[in-house]
Amino acid sequence: MNYLLGGLLIDLDPKVADLLLPAGLLLITMALMAALYRNRRRSGNQPTAREQLERLHQKKGMRRDLESLMVEIEQFAKRFSAQIDAKTIHLEKLIRDAESRIAQLNALLADTRHTPNGTKFTGSSSTDTGMTKAKDPFVSRIHELADEGLSPVDIARKLDEHPGKIELILALREA
Repeated sequence: MNYLLGGLLIDLDPKVADLLLPAGLLLITMALMAALYRNRRRSGNQPTAREQLERLHQKKGMRRDLESLMVEIEQFAKRFSAQIDAKTIHLEKLIRDAESRIAQLNALLADTRHTPNGTKFTGSSSTDTGMTKAKDPFVSRIHELADEGLSPVDIARKLDEHPGKIELILALREA
């Protein structure tokens, strides 16, 4: 991912980008604690007016740096939020598409359970269009293996077929 930070374009791994904000806050905290430690150590010696003025300038500079860093962090968070929102919208669209396809497949499955003349297929008629187990030796063999207690995956391995095909034939048998 590319990020604009302080006028520089930086290419960061998403995992590193997630750690950037906590690392920045940690560095700021450490810098402030170090400055506080130095100030306490020096408080034993009375600083001159020039040293006090220099410290005041440093504090103002640090405050400006912190404010600019906070603005950059806020912009960074807004960009992350926008990216997450965009990905959420895309994911919701994919879910709707998947649900639509599932509905289409269910409709097709329901259509395969009917014969061409519109009557419901039961699998017991000998005048069906070749969908009965008596007319198709392959389907008969699958039913025999299933009756022996083999799982659809084992049947698929034994017949060198795709497990989904075996599961579909067994599901149609149950229907």
